[in-house]
Amino acid sequence: MNWWLRVRSVPALLGALAVVVGVATAAPAAEVPVPSLAGSLTSGLPFRYLVPLLPVLLILHGQARADQASESVAVRPVRWLDACLMTSVVAALLLASVFVPDGVAVARNTAGYLGCALVLRRFSTPRLALALTTVLPFAVVSLGGRGGNRSAWWAWPLHEGTAPFAAGCAAVLFGTGLALYLRRPQRSGGRGTDE
Repeated sequence: MNWWLRVRSVPALLGALAVVVGVATAAPAAEVPVPSLAGSLTSGLPFRYLVPLLPVLLILHGQARADQASESVAVRPVRWLDACLMTSVVAALLLASVFVPDGVAVARNTAGYLGCALVLRRFSTPRLALALTTVLPFAVVSLGGRGGNRSAWWAWPLHEGTAPFAAGCAAVLFGTGLALYLRRPQRSGGRGTDE
């Protein structure tokens, strides 16, 4: 268990959660200007919607650091431990929404980014999944942000925390990502080989 905690960088992940809550509480109105392709010259990406990438990237990095061959034969259910860790991160941020302004949107974006990253990781490499997940909020703002809190309907990371469509999108992404992650990958070797 100590090995799993170390490889998954759980202490760093706990620190990242504290940073997410701290930034979302201390600077709820801070924005990162992003060039817009959807009308106005620039659109603002609320920093509280960007900072959820930090725990997502740490989770993906921890999974990429693991020795897949060793974990596939481990006695402990490593994939289920990872799923519990990911669900706990989203649940902790959802519970923190009691204290954090627009905390539901922060938890929603964490779940959505994590689900998107897990789907990308399943069909590509961990590094490509990290890169594309990092670019996602900027691409959404550039293409779907119209400034003045008027985002395109499909730009779920930019919607307010109470938007049911955005919550549904994030939940579907998170559920799909978890299901794909828990499903065992196809073996590349022939029958009876351990290649």
